[in-house]
Amino acid sequence: MAYKQHFIEWFSGKQLPSYWTTTSVVSDAMSDSVDGGYSFASGTGTWDTGAINFNQKRTFSPTTAVAITVAKRTGNGYMINGFNDSNNTWNSSSNEAAISNLYSATYLAGFNADGTTQSQGNLTQAVDTDFHTQKVECGTTATNYSIDNVLGLTRGTNKPIAEMQPIVSAMHYNSGSAPTAHVRYMECYNT
Repeated sequence: MAYKQHFIEWFSGKQLPSYWTTTSVVSDAMSDSVDGGYSFASGTGTWDTGAINFNQKRTFSPTTAVAITVAKRTGNGYMINGFNDSNNTWNSSSNEAAISNLYSATYLAGFNADGTTQSQGNLTQAVDTDFHTQKVECGTTATNYSIDNVLGLTRGTNKPIAEMQPIVSAMHYNSGSAPTAHVRYMECYNT
């Protein structure tokens, strides 16, 4: 299959563009500030997940796709961004290549899943609530994960094997406030 998809999204304006689909988002808003971007929150139940995605339009290759996202997390839980073949599920039954920011972890993590098994490894960037440029590169033998243009992890295990869509998620972990994902920019393309 020939992949020819490339898009760039600056999250600005009055509302989220109509080609994005929200899934289980409890609250959302476009920020009325310079470079504020779009923010959205999940519910407060354990594993409640809110996401923006392409409504199962999977046009990105598991072996040649790149996702670049400028985003941050606030609140308790995860913010996850990159590629997935599900609307908002992050587990071993999905195909995924993404970066996660879990409030209780020490470092950001890179996730891979091949539809059977999910695995992860730590990047070199400590968890925080600042905006970072996060890059996921799906290759033929490994997935590369970079933060602010610095390679932090290469993983060859459990690489995705199916086409995926761009996704940004906020997932509640187990207690405290619901997480909010803040996204300024996303670019995805097949190399």
